[in-house]
Amino acid sequence: MNTNLKKINKYCHISSIILNILKIITILSFVTVVIGGILSACFSDKLNIAYANHSFSLPVNLSIPCSFVSFNINEVAQIHDGNIALALGAGCILIAISLLFFFIVLNLFIRILKEIKKEASPFTSVIIKTLHTTFIVLSILLFILFGIIYAAIGTLLFFIIYTIFEYGYVLQLQVDETL
Repeated sequence: MNTNLKKINKYCHISSIILNILKIITILSFVTVVIGGILSACFSDKLNIAYANHSFSLPVNLSIPCSFVSFNINEVAQIHDGNIALALGAGCILIAISLLFFFIVLNLFIRILKEIKKEASPFTSVIIKTLHTTFIVLSILLFILFGIIYAAIGTLLFFIIYTIFEYGYVLQLQVDETL
């Protein structure tokens, strides 16, 4: 049992390191996207003129894939009378929101791993509550980024994991009561 606990702590530690690296990458990406959005707003006139003169071009299929607002940057610019700065700004906002949700999910997973290491058991009420919150936020993130089908599949899979943890928590309570 003690070696299993050491393995769990080791895997939690390794996973925490990986998630913290992803968290740093997410923060850097968020800052980059926000700066890009600000720059597109600051230089909107120059961007729009360059786009109209074909000296600033984007790949034909530059799209921001979000389930409820998936759009092609060039098409949005054409709809708004060649306003490429508006299209880029809207794309930056969508990406920033997605990165913010992803950052929240990463923090929730890191909290779960820290709690498992601290409690020496993955079946505590704090972990169950954090898993429940993670379940909701992850479902929203999957819907925003990938649409209803992927959100349904991801939600179902995460619900199965959540149910297993909840059952383990109930068993842990029963074991603790019998001791």
